[in-house]
Amino acid sequence: MINRTKSGDVELTQINYSDETGPFYYVTIDDTPILPEMPLPWDEAQRKADEEREDAEPGEVVEVVECTDEDLEWAGVKPRR
Repeated sequence: MINRTKSGDVELTQINYSDETGPFYYVTIDDTPILPEMPLPWDEAQRKADEEREDAEPGEVVEVVECTDEDLEWAGVKPRR
């Protein structure tokens, strides 16, 4: 679910994975996922990465990385097939 805040920004609060087919992605900062419990669909991962790049410290690397089957299992995600 995507909510719009009072400032007009959007905030992702939950994803109905049974409605999504994947693939899913993590946004990482220096190879560490920032939301490991919430793999993101492509568009949402790109939006989150852009947001994180704006706030990144000099030298920090922000990337979008496709989740592995093990990542999805760890997060408890069972996408629609």
